Amino acid sequence: MMVADLIERDSRQWNEGLIHNTFSKIDAERILRIPLVRIAHEDFQVWKGEVSGDYSVRSAYKLLLQQSMDPNLLLEQTTYRQFYKKLWGLQLPTKLKITFWRCSKNYIPTLYSTETLKHAFRDCPAIKEIWRQLQCAWLS
Repeated sequence: MMVADLIERDSRQWNEGLIHNTFSKIDAERILRIPLVRIAHEDFQVWKGEVSGDYSVRSAYKLLLQQSMDPNLLLEQTTYRQFYKKLWGLQLPTKLKITFWRCSKNYIPTLYSTETLKHAFRDCPAIKEIWRQLQCAWLS
């Protein structure tokens, strides 16, 4: 069902009977409170985050930043931004940079197992052996 199906074509009003028969009482009341335009026109999308009305990930990001002006959050975002800028600028294989990025987000795919970063990269016997072979003395 489309929203247009809930609007009576001639009067440009909500089809209250259909709405009450289709939705719960609470949802029907919410729908009926939405104002409708009186003059028919082609549908179009409008994004209120930009003057042009065009949506972009950048404009959504800006909107989210504006909504969360907590100074602690801004400081944290600046710190993360600097970290990621340095990370992506490193001369490392992309696979390795993505792995570090995932670790920083505490997101590593582990199938069905519960895993911690500490275990996956430090305490696991297999990884300990890899670090030993790489002669990473800082892990001793």
